[in-house]
Amino acid sequence: RKSMQSIKRFFLLLLVVCILIVLPLSAAGDAESTAGSPATPKEIQILSHRVHQSITTVGDGGDVISEWVQETPTVSGVAWNTQEIGPLHDRLFREASLNSTDVAVGFILNTYALPRVANLLEPLNEYLEKNPIDDFENQFSQGFVDTMTFDGKIYGIPMRAAPNALWYNEAIFKEAGLPLRAPETPEEFVEFARKATFKRADGSQVYGYGLQSHYYYTGVVVLARMWDGDFIDTQYNIVCNQAPMVKAMTIMQELYAEGVIPPNVASIQHAEIQRMAEQGILAMGFSSPGKSYGYNVNASMKPIVPANPPMSESIQAMYPQGPPTCGEYWAMVIPKNSAFKDEGWDLIKKLSSAEGALAMALNGNSPLRASVFEESSFTTNVPYAPVALAIAKNTRVP
Repeated sequence: RKSMQSIKRFFLLLLVVCILIVLPLSAAGDAESTAGSPATPKEIQILSHRVHQSITTVGDGGDVISEWVQETPTVSGVAWNTQEIGPLHDRLFREASLNSTDVAVGFILNTYALPRVANLLEPLNEYLEKNPIDDFENQFSQGFVDTMTFDGKIYGIPMRAAPNALWYNEAIFKEAGLPLRAPETPEEFVEFARKATFKRADGSQVYGYGLQSHYYYTGVVVLARMWDGDFIDTQYNIVCNQAPMVKAMTIMQELYAEGVIPPNVASIQHAEIQRMAEQGILAMGFSSPGKSYGYNVNASMKPIVPANPPMSESIQAMYPQGPPTCGEYWAMVIPKNSAFKDEGWDLIKKLSSAEGALAMALNGNSPLRASVFEESSFTTNVPYAPVALAIAKNTRVP
């Protein structure tokens, strides 16, 4: 019996030794065969507003996303999850809080880009160094990039914005005996606004300057930018008690008291500004160049002309390319827990390239990459391109 037990133990030990030898060899063989074959392509998710899907897939610029999928062997396709602004950010932050997510690229509005959000997003500095966006430093507004930078780390690449230009009605300027050009300094702006405020023979009142109450930056901050001012700067310092903002508020108070600004300004929203512009009873305002140019479609008095905002002579040397206007923007981000970070960055790089940005612009995007404004295929159909280019580089959030 003892002999039989010894034999059994021997064979059991021999079996264990064989297993320990065979398993590593088998695993090595599997690893070798796996390494020699490409990974199975996976579907990634993009979490965005529906406008981002439109400007990257439909229009004269073509379907940039499908083109990228064909160029990317690890990606089989893209699943779009499009939502309105509030639900979009709620979903993005919830996805980024999970253990892992298939969202490769998300879109974030700058008003949601707060320091605490950085904990949920992937820093992009290393990607910019190892696989850079071509000419990144010279092509995008530093003011916008700064807004997505926390503790020296960049968390988002600006992609879509509408910087504010001044617009003026040339026909009203002619009625008022003003030069047929935009005011170039704060002093000229006030002078032109006052002279362009009058009552016509038919009793209609013309106002020199109009603004939207709920878009505070199109009425107040944009005036302070004539001296490079702000309510709060990009480092979250309160600067509304400094000279630029005090001057802007003084102008607002004086023009309102004089009737240059419509008396119902507190209730004026975008649709009302557009109506007044199209009816020829508003001489000047601030909006994106494309929007102001579009006012001409239904305007009773034309032309309504987009132009560079006025700028104080005291800061002209600081901004030789154009005035420091304001606007808000969308940026592309990668969730920190994304299972497709490399693919996400590759897509961001594609959309931020000269070719990708031009294609999106031809699809209807409000571009941020400066090179787009120098492409004849874009500028031929966009007469306000020189104005947009002049203000794009120095735009920052309000």
